[in-house]
Amino acid sequence: MKIAVIAFAAGCLLQSGLQAAEEPAAKAASGTASPIATGDTDLRSLLRDVGQRLHKKFVWDPHLQAAVELGSLQRQELTYPQLLAILQLNGYVAIERDGLVEVVPNADARQAPTPVVSADNIKGLDDELVTVVVTLKNIGTAQVIPILRPLLPQYAHLAAFPDRNALIMTDRSANVRRIVEIARSLDSLPKAPADLLPAKTP
Repeated sequence: MKIAVIAFAAGCLLQSGLQAAEEPAAKAASGTASPIATGDTDLRSLLRDVGQRLHKKFVWDPHLQAAVELGSLQRQELTYPQLLAILQLNGYVAIERDGLVEVVPNADARQAPTPVVSADNIKGLDDELVTVVVTLKNIGTAQVIPILRPLLPQYAHLAAFPDRNALIMTDRSANVRRIVEIARSLDSLPKAPADLLPAKTP
């Protein structure tokens, strides 16, 4: 009797083990397997692939992180603007010069030799880094710095050149266009009536 009970128990354990082993294979076959873990795309490999496909030569900071998340983007269809956006989200910027695309941390961006563009013609890709000089006519640049500075990321640069009433700014093209538009909008506002101005202290 004991032998029969032991044999029955062993059979049950064997059957449950076989079922557990078959479940992952069944999920994979039915397309319901668990999704790939996030952050699974090697950034260095991605830069090589995109560079080869788009005929761009990438070099990067030695501390470049190993993996990034592409979301719903397809690696083999990734465009250059999309790659720049991915770098931006992961704290890097790409600077193209002399036939190379240098990928550096955002913290080093303001010291990089970015192209200087006209404030009236800020073209280029949204996530490309540019430098612009914009002059104001009606308000002092020192007045607008406290207003505009919080609208820029920490790594960006914004400074006033009082002798020419000009602003010098370095950031990604999309944000530079926005800041220039805001600065010029402030510059074109009509003067406030005297009774609305803050009283001067004696």
